[in-house]
Amino acid sequence: GADAVEVLEFARLAGGAIQDNHALTVMLTGGTHPGRLSVVVRSDAPSRIAASLTRAQEFHVLAAAHEAGVTVPRPLWLCEDESVAGHVFCVMERVAGSASPRRLLRGALGDDQARALTRRLGVELARLHQVHPPRADLGFLPIPSGNPALWRVGTYRAALADIPQPHPVLEWALDWLRDHAPVPGNLALCHCDFRTGNYMVDDGRLTAVLDWEFATWSDPYEDLGWLCCKSWRFGANDHEVGGLGDKADLFEGYAGQAGHEVDAERVRYWEIMGFVRWAVIALQQAQRHLSGEQLSLELALTGRMVPEMEFDLLSQIRGMEAARGADTDMACRTGADEGFGSGHPRSLPATATTNLPSGADLLDVARDVLLNQLASLLPSDKTYEAKMVARAMAVAARELKQRDATDQDGEARIAAFLREADLDAIDTTPSEHTLARLLRNGDIPSKRREALSVLLMALTRAKLAINNPRYLS
Repeated sequence: GADAVEVLEFARLAGGAIQDNHALTVMLTGGTHPGRLSVVVRSDAPSRIAASLTRAQEFHVLAAAHEAGVTVPRPLWLCEDESVAGHVFCVMERVAGSASPRRLLRGALGDDQARALTRRLGVELARLHQVHPPRADLGFLPIPSGNPALWRVGTYRAALADIPQPHPVLEWALDWLRDHAPVPGNLALCHCDFRTGNYMVDDGRLTAVLDWEFATWSDPYEDLGWLCCKSWRFGANDHEVGGLGDKADLFEGYAGQAGHEVDAERVRYWEIMGFVRWAVIALQQAQRHLSGEQLSLELALTGRMVPEMEFDLLSQIRGMEAARGADTDMACRTGADEGFGSGHPRSLPATATTNLPSGADLLDVARDVLLNQLASLLPSDKTYEAKMVARAMAVAARELKQRDATDQDGEARIAAFLREADLDAIDTTPSEHTLARLLRNGDIPSKRREALSVLLMALTRAKLAINNPRYLS
């Protein structure tokens, strides 16, 4: 309704692998918002994953969260007329602060600030979880039929079926999640990506919870588990709540607002669900690159992170089983005594048929030049891309050196497992495709589950030795 609009600033904001975000500052004359106005314009990126809400849907979720008292950017306008800008977009107020995990977790906060912020995150989630279905304005959100945990298991099982590569660790973890699903409570509106990196902080204060594109009706513990999942600690693993603080403070803030205590065991269950979910999302992101839909080094490298999540899955389930007193040595041996997947890159002998540097040698040298000679000459906004290139080169070099030996060892181990479990009559192909299919069909006897978990950890460690050997240390 303004009489005149002068554009003062329009620039793309960093981040947003699934959405495009632009900072827009205008000077308005007349209308409902006279004066200077700073907003964020949010629209779809060139491609999106299936689980993401549309911009119109996200706008309505944001409005519901704002109404519930959650600290979010105030939603202003939604434009569904694609003739205006070529796509649907929404406009929200721009708030001060940074969402950068690196900045937040590396000395930006004092101990008291970190504890206060951790409690505040609990309060925010409790406010959000006071929104329950049904609601006409959120009618587009699916309501899980039955247990939300089992609904998620089915969703991720179906997503895995659409991915060409086998992932037996994820199939195995889904079996565990199915068998240990908690009794469902009341459904609530869940953010479903509430984590460090998706909230803004300014001078130690929470200024906004961002990125609502995955919101849905679910078990409120899904949000708590996702926030506490190791994947979102960004290396600060001593602090279980997003690398920021401790669960005791998070639970205190949540309980004070919600009026009931938090079940810590249930949070741990949803942490494991979080590993599976993030692994599925990473695989879907990698497929966007592999299919040619959106060629991106970042998406390709995201797919290479899956062995880290699988390693954490196996480790955390073992920890939960041990805490329950289960008699298991589930999959967390060091690997050194097994001669396989110890985490130390295995050097293969150079071929005697050529004096030329190998492809792996060339990648190692090129990576050294990039990091030690060229990176310091790049503009600061290009260093992240340079580091991604260097990481990709390191992965490729390790794979060239180790892949054949790793594949042979893996096939030998799988073949031995199939023989010992009397499964070689069903399928004699010693591959991860076989393991994934046997798991999905329920063909592996329960008495062989411990041996299977040890095998899966060995295979996972071997993948980590290529993709990120430092993760094992």
